[in-house]
Amino acid sequence: KPKLARVAPRFSMAPVEFVEFNFTIADAAALRARAEALGIAPVYDAAAGATGFTVLIDAETGLVLDTLTQNFSEKAMGDALSRALAIASYAEEQPRAAP
Repeated sequence: KPKLARVAPRFSMAPVEFVEFNFTIADAAALRARAEALGIAPVYDAAAGATGFTVLIDAETGLVLDTLTQNFSEKAMGDALSRALAIASYAEEQPRAAP
C-alpha cells in the first residue's frame, strides 16, 4: 500500500476514486453493503477476504481493468492506472446500442 499511496496523488485530478476494503478490521456485512452501494458487489464477492492487491474497476461497466499487487513498482502502478483510465475513457466515448 505505501507504493500506491505515493502514486495516488498523481491522479488527484483524474476521475479516479480510491476505495479500501480492509478485511482485517472491518465487519464483512458492512463491507459488502459498501460494495453494493458503490456498484461493485460482484467484484467484491469474487475477492472477499483476499488481501494484498488492488483491483482497478471501470465504475461505469463494472469491468475489472487490472489488478495491482505489492510486486508492482511505483512506475508499473502508475502505468496501470493510466491504462485503466484510457480504457474507461474510451469505453465512455463509444456509442451505446439503443435498448
